[in-house]
Amino acid sequence: MNEAFEFGELFATPLLRTSNSLLAKRMLPICQSILKDKDSLTYHWGYKTTYTPEGGLEQDERMKPFTTYLYRIAKGFVRTVGLDVDVESNPQIFISQLDRGDKHARHCHPGSTVSGVFYISVPDESSPIKFFDPRPIKEFNHHPLLGETPYNTPTTVFPPASGDMIMWESWLHHEVPPNRSNERIAIIFNL
Repeated sequence: MNEAFEFGELFATPLLRTSNSLLAKRMLPICQSILKDKDSLTYHWGYKTTYTPEGGLEQDERMKPFTTYLYRIAKGFVRTVGLDVDVESNPQIFISQLDRGDKHARHCHPGSTVSGVFYISVPDESSPIKFFDPRPIKEFNHHPLLGETPYNTPTTVFPPASGDMIMWESWLHHEVPPNRSNERIAIIFNL
C-alpha cells in the first residue's frame, strides 16, 4: 500500500539576513567617532551604547548612508512578511560596542514592529546573536530527541561577520552571550 502525505510548516518565524561589507567599512569611522563622544554614551545595559528610550541617531546626518540602506531593506522585509507598516515613521537607531565579557540577556523589543542589527566591526571570537523558539510551550515540553532538526531546536545561533544585517519581527526573543573580543560594534534599530 502506498501512502501519500504532505509535510508543511506552520507559524513561520521570518528572519532576514543580508550583507553589505562596503557599507560597514564606510560606517566604521563614523560609529567609532560617535562611541568616543562621552556625551553620547549611556551604558544603559552595562556596556558602551548610545541607546536612550527617547530616541537615538535616526536624525544624525552622519547615519544617512546607513538609514538609506536600512529603509530600503526594511521595506522589502515588511512587504514580504505581509505587514502594512511605514518603516520610516518612527525609527530608533543606536550604536553599541561590546567588549570582552559584555553581554545582553534574553529580551525582545516591545513597542516596535521590526528590529535588527547591522554589524560594523566583528573581531575574532565576537559573540553571536542567539534566537529562541517563540512557542512558549516548547520551553516546558521536553521529549527525547533522535537528533537536532530545524523543527525541534530550542535556539538558533547566528555568528555575525562585518557587514551582516539581521532583521526580524520585534517580538522574537534573542540574546547576546558573553563576548570574547573587544570592539564588537553594531548599529541596532527598531522600526
